[in-house]
Amino acid sequence: MPKEGRRTMVHPFALLLGAVCLGVVGQLLMKSGMNQVGAIERFALGALLRIFSNPFVILGFASYGISSICYLMALSRLDLSVAYPTAGLGYVMVLLISSVVLREPVTPLRWLGVLLIFAGVWLVGRS
Repeated sequence: MPKEGRRTMVHPFALLLGAVCLGVVGQLLMKSGMNQVGAIERFALGALLRIFSNPFVILGFASYGISSICYLMALSRLDLSVAYPTAGLGYVMVLLISSVVLREPVTPLRWLGVLLIFAGVWLVGRS
């Protein structure tokens, strides 16, 4: 049991992973919301009202906001040269989830690109 007044610190990589996951959730929520809104042809007030009144878009922005806070907390304790490349795991996760959940087509070239990103993140983590 922690002593009174003693704070337990969250590991910076847990914060970074949380930031990445919340960012991915934000992307998926915003995409779901925009699927409901439909294609936006021009930048106009009506389009903005449709976008920002969609609950999925709003939740996506909220998820992104919390993600940013987690990232800043991680960044306060990690080197930028480690944190930023590790955030690239979001690309890997978005591709996997959009392929499975949203049923988006993923070409072999995209899979290769994501594999290279994952390899780069792995190398940065080992250094």
